[in-house]
Amino acid sequence: MNTALLIIDVQHGLFDREPRPYDAVDVVHRINELSERARIANVPVVFVQHEAPNSPLEYGGQNWQLSSNLHVKPSDVLVRKTTPDSFLKTELLGLLQQWGTQELVIAGYSTEFCVDTTTRRAAALGYPVRLASDAHTSHDKAHATGALIREHHNFTLSNLRSFGPPIVAIAAADIMFAPQAHVDPAVPARPEGFVRVSEVLRERGHVHAPRWLEVSARTAQEAADALGVCLGQIAKSVVFRRKASDTAVVVITSGDKRVDETKVAGYAGPLSRADAEFVKASTGFSIGGVSPVGFTDSAPMLLIDQELFRFEELWAAAGHPNGVFRLSPQELQALTGAAVVNVVTDTVQS
Repeated sequence: MNTALLIIDVQHGLFDREPRPYDAVDVVHRINELSERARIANVPVVFVQHEAPNSPLEYGGQNWQLSSNLHVKPSDVLVRKTTPDSFLKTELLGLLQQWGTQELVIAGYSTEFCVDTTTRRAAALGYPVRLASDAHTSHDKAHATGALIREHHNFTLSNLRSFGPPIVAIAAADIMFAPQAHVDPAVPARPEGFVRVSEVLRERGHVHAPRWLEVSARTAQEAADALGVCLGQIAKSVVFRRKASDTAVVVITSGDKRVDETKVAGYAGPLSRADAEFVKASTGFSIGGVSPVGFTDSAPMLLIDQELFRFEELWAAAGHPNGVFRLSPQELQALTGAAVVNVVTDTVQS
């Protein structure tokens, strides 16, 4: 079973300054031992760092940095987050999917906030969790000591059954990692376009990280087959060339619809054929991977066909024929700022 180790919010401003969390020195020591065993077994080690603007944990500041007592290696992965949920508005889920992760080991800070929330979210997403019972901690609070908070959450989380995947609280020294095939966790040896789209989506707070398909999905039908969704849920991008300005027009429509060039010309003016070289030069993407976001230059003219609003869930290209990301029609409009129009023929595409 492929495993990943998540170490949450062990940062200078939370761990290295007085008053320190309960059992802080030993917690960091146990985390360092855990991470070393993980690396030996080729298990990805992920350090999650919390940030908030105009706060002691502002991104890049001293307090935001990882604790000076942590052992961090160049191969480890750093993930930034802004909520107690390490998955929300981050690339974490996309990384786990990329690595083929089937189970998580979780440690860090703070027990009752980020550790608790991330553990529950992981189980809800289908990941069994081994919680390092003595390698997470919290500060003393008015209602309970850090020791009591940890004891309470070890019991509570390990007795949750309704998610399906088990959550078990195990002492860090008893957590072993089975050797697994080497991955390069330091990230994607993925194509530049896919990485670019991933970063844009993260910056704009999009919840769903891009997904890398093991098969190419250059056509809407191939994407639908790979994802197990209906053809109409694929938000395909069709590129035209404006004669007047020699710039691109990108129409985003349902995979089961055919774009009417005459209707598009009513919004964009006279059009001509967009060949592969023009598409790449004007959007930064190759045909089959044109994303509605992440253009290398200024965004081309974008039009969203109204037929997409038949569906609650869509899948759009993420900068490469193997890359896709999930979103709703409303999120597509919010991400792009594009006008919603009627630019398809009445003929259903077979």
